[in-house]
Amino acid sequence: MIFANPTSTDELVNMDIDVYPNPANDVLNVYIKGNIANTNNIIGNVLNSEGKVVSISNLNKEVNNLDISSLTSGIYTLQVMNQNQVIFVKKFIKIK
Repeated sequence: MIFANPTSTDELVNMDIDVYPNPANDVLNVYIKGNIANTNNIIGNVLNSEGKVVSISNLNKEVNNLDISSLTSGIYTLQVMNQNQVIFVKKFIKIK
């Protein structure tokens, strides 16, 4: 699901994000489709089941590979943000 603020930039409104594989083992891929040329401040936060941020990554490419190998098995949430605004949320499962 994508959350977009109606006052956000055109680049964000036209953005589509895929997260794969799910479940994931060591790497979680974040594919950002659309115009990302002017969206250099995209951050990916991984939150554990308690809502604590356990990983922060810059998502400044079309395909971003997040290293999740150090995470324990369980359910996590990927929260994609731009300029401190949440624009995308997706749950994923980390397996061994």
